[in-house]
Amino acid sequence: MIFVIVRFCYFILILFFSHLLFGQHSQKVNERENVLKAGISGIITDESKNTIPFANVSVYSVHDSALVKGVATDINGNFAITTRPGKYYLKISFLSYQETTLDDIIVKPKQITKVNKITLLEKTTTLNEYEVVAEKSSMELKLDKRVFNVGKDLANTGGSASEVLD
Repeated sequence: MIFVIVRFCYFILILFFSHLLFGQHSQKVNERENVLKAGISGIITDESKNTIPFANVSVYSVHDSALVKGVATDINGNFAITTRPGKYYLKISFLSYQETTLDDIIVKPKQITKVNKITLLEKTTTLNEYEVVAEKSSMELKLDKRVFNVGKDLANTGGSASEVLD
């Protein structure tokens, strides 16, 4: 008889605590869903209206200039970032293009803020003329032999072949 009462009490306690745990979980899930519905989306192009795949898009908070999130554009130049509601600015960068900053982007709850097509300008740099000079290695390994090039080595001047090999 006592065993049945103890089991019944355990059952009631487990039922009570599981109800509390699942109730908190559903509230957190609802908050996450609201956050996931808010964000920023857009498309990155160049001056000739070609999309730029794999460009870096970084979202910074206006309040403290902290990096919030970053993504790379897809193969078609599109990006979508989920974030909390607030004020942000974007930095877009890609190799051989000038970094672009978009200010005053306001993300409202349960809305995707769409930015216009973002056009990156090419970054051109004129290089000076350089001359590349290389010298032949003093030893080369071939399939069947080892070749020593001693033509310009001043230490070997006037020596015999055995002195050069030493």
